[in-house]
Amino acid sequence: MRKTIIIVLFALIASAWGYYYNYDSNYNSNANKVLLSSVQTLTFSKSKYTTGRRSRPIPQMTCERGSASCSFAPSSMQCYNRGFDGRDVQWECKAELDKGVSLGETVVSCEGYDYPDDPYILVGSCGVRFKLERNADYGTYHNHHRRGYNGYNDYNDYNDYNGGGFWSWFDNIANFIFTVSSMNSFYYRSSLFCLLFGSSGSTLSSKSSSSH
Repeated sequence: MRKTIIIVLFALIASAWGYYYNYDSNYNSNANKVLLSSVQTLTFSKSKYTTGRRSRPIPQMTCERGSASCSFAPSSMQCYNRGFDGRDVQWECKAELDKGVSLGETVVSCEGYDYPDDPYILVGSCGVRFKLERNADYGTYHNHHRRGYNGYNDYNDYNDYNGGGFWSWFDNIANFIFTVSSMNSFYYRSSLFCLLFGSSGSTLSSKSSSSH
């Protein structure tokens, strides 16, 4: 009798555990499963990856170069559900872009939950491929704001950073020395001496003046 009671209790515990496990699995499964056509907005980030159940994760945003460089790619993008044609969702995507650059072709793709064309998708599995195109303002804006390889706005910024002011001063001194060296006048030679040796040169120049 006692043995029978133990067996019955064990069976009840096993049954309860199985029910709980199946419920938990179904709950988690449903929590990660959503009907694609019911999704109204998708937000993508340049620094994040998709989730994967049947395939490996990929970057949420992938730029495929159009007429404008992918260096102008935005850091985030939002795509809005504009209708369902019975097969695919029609997405409208928007992002903040530099003036002169527009969003071209965009393709949103998601992982079907159980098979490739499953109308239900894995939550977080969607990604977007896009192209960037130049618009009418591209030439005017980007020629004015063009940056060099070192990140400077123009040649003058780069030249100043690399000591352009010093070399300009040095060139002026060199030109002055060359000009003075080609002259025989004692006055110009005295001026050069003053320039190079400061106050000591001034004192010698004063003595020279008093001797005349």
